[in-house]
Amino acid sequence: MQFEWSESLTVSKLVDDLVRTVGSHQFEELLIDSATKDPRPNVIILLDDQDCNLFSGLGTKLEKDSTVTIIPVAHGG
Repeated sequence: MQFEWSESLTVSKLVDDLVRTVGSHQFEELLIDSATKDPRPNVIILLDDQDCNLFSGLGTKLEKDSTVTIIPVAHGG
């Protein structure tokens, strides 16, 4: 998917835009931890092939040509 870029676009804003674009409550529940409102317990977010937590986490600002990869984390029990 491609999203509208702006100088203030962060990983967090991109995730919010993704959830809104998909428009599925089920997708949001799978992506976002309901207790913390943070997607990172459920997915790994890579920014140009590096974990976004190596930068400023969800507050990392995106460059115009950034590639964001979201990888689901498999939970077992």
